[in-house]
Amino acid sequence: MRRMSGFDADMLYAERGPWHMHVSALMILDPHEAARGFGYDELRRMVGHQSRILEPMRERMIEVPFGLDRPLWVKDPDFSVDAHLHRIAVPPPGTDRELAPLVGDLIGFKLDRGRPLWEMWYIEGLEDGLVAILSKVHHSALDGVAGAAVMGALFSPQPTEPPLLAEEPDPTEGEPIPSDLRLVARGLVRLAQTPLRALEPAKKTLASVRDLLQRR
Repeated sequence: MRRMSGFDADMLYAERGPWHMHVSALMILDPHEAARGFGYDELRRMVGHQSRILEPMRERMIEVPFGLDRPLWVKDPDFSVDAHLHRIAVPPPGTDRELAPLVGDLIGFKLDRGRPLWEMWYIEGLEDGLVAILSKVHHSALDGVAGAAVMGALFSPQPTEPPLLAEEPDPTEGEPIPSDLRLVARGLVRLAQTPLRALEPAKKTLASVRDLLQRR
């Protein structure tokens, strides 16, 4: 269990009504020259592998009651790749005209805060046998650079070479979801410590002012 950073918490608090704070990316892929072929099952295998490497993909956001502290990241005890990976098809003939409104609808849905804040859609039925992959990740969980790194780990720059998957670590168990009572107690402790933490920058500011006056 770890406390969310202030910047990531801001990304979470900024999400209001239709204003979503997830980052989306659409990739159009040609599976014909893939070394081992490419389809939904292959994508599921690679995403499942990557979710064991990157802990943020398994972490669920827990809010502290009454806003007493920033939200926490907890390893989801019920994590399943199948809850985040979805499969859908565009209507024929599968051109951009059919793909665009489907992608717009999928992006318009808010991510489920009861699960790790990401999902991926495998979109088939495109013309010429192409497939599309739409990824959605909340900005509080992964920023754009980290998200690009995940995509880079899933795919190879050369169509004839399979992606180089890192060795999988031992599977880690999820953490129990803390009770509201525990979260409130933890939040009250953090709240009581806030004035003490605020003294440190105040002391440094006073020292800087004193040094400036002495130099003057």
